[in-house]
Amino acid sequence: MFYAIRNKKTKKYITGTDYRYFPHHQRTNPYLPPLLFTEFNLCSEIDHRMISSRYYEVVIIGINAITTISLTPDNIQKFKDMRDTWLKSPD
Repeated sequence: MFYAIRNKKTKKYITGTDYRYFPHHQRTNPYLPPLLFTEFNLCSEIDHRMISSRYYEVVIIGINAITTISLTPDNIQKFKDMRDTWLKSPD
């Protein structure tokens, strides 16, 4: 079982934290996957990232395998293209 943090108002998941500001700003990006936490590091990450319970909530995330994808050269290239898109996306 994993946990993610999302904004109560916008329902967008946190994808990172901007530490340039105080208090720290939480980043959301539709091109990036949400940050996932375990029950062991959830509280320490909330404290470290200075996430306010006033604006954010913890959501339980269940991960289930839907299908399998064979690792052909074409599929590997698709994964690399998706990764490059994520890396080039604005925060």
